[in-house]
Amino acid sequence: MRYRPLLLLVCFILPCLSTAKAQAALISIHDSVFGSNSVTLDTATGLEWLDLLKGGRRTISSAIHETRVGGELEGWRHATHSEIDAFFFGSAGLSRAFQNPADPQLIALQSLVGITEFVRFTPFTSGRLTDAAFNDDDSAGVDPLFFGRARLSLNRFGIGSSSSVSVQDAGFGRFSLTHHWLVRSTTVPEPASLSIWLVVAASLCSWRRR
Repeated sequence: MRYRPLLLLVCFILPCLSTAKAQAALISIHDSVFGSNSVTLDTATGLEWLDLLKGGRRTISSAIHETRVGGELEGWRHATHSEIDAFFFGSAGLSRAFQNPADPQLIALQSLVGITEFVRFTPFTSGRLTDAAFNDDDSAGVDPLFFGRARLSLNRFGIGSSSSVSVQDAGFGRFSLTHHWLVRSTTVPEPASLSIWLVVAASLCSWRRR
């Protein structure tokens, strides 16, 4: 058959693409502004997450102002509820329920994005997120009612520990200082996917020469 090589190639590529998707991961990467291991790349969504400590403690208005052209956070924006949901419960594999003993995936995620505070020796990772439908970086005002909070906590009790995840929709004070979940999009393909498509291109070129 004339097209048999192509059919065989398709049969090879489809399982590989599924495997590449299943192997999507969270990777700590370098940023030209914030330095080494300051950004977490989610290969499943293509979003880059700025470590919470790198973004600093700011008010909502200040954080949005700094994301504009010329600001300290230029190119970044607040994550939405749907993005934090996919980040926590999809890519990071966290559980929505209280975990006892502690969820190892939560511990791993805290090590990537940073710990923002300790309360009675309990490490918390907490930051603001927004609903983009109500808060636009170019809008004249910012309504804190549409800024929620996403928080990871690792609770230690003696030799044991537990963990919990909280994503709240409730508004928080406009002038309080806090950290922020900031993201930016990237179009860089996964290494596995890129390798697969290079194989496809080379195979097609070889087949056409025949």
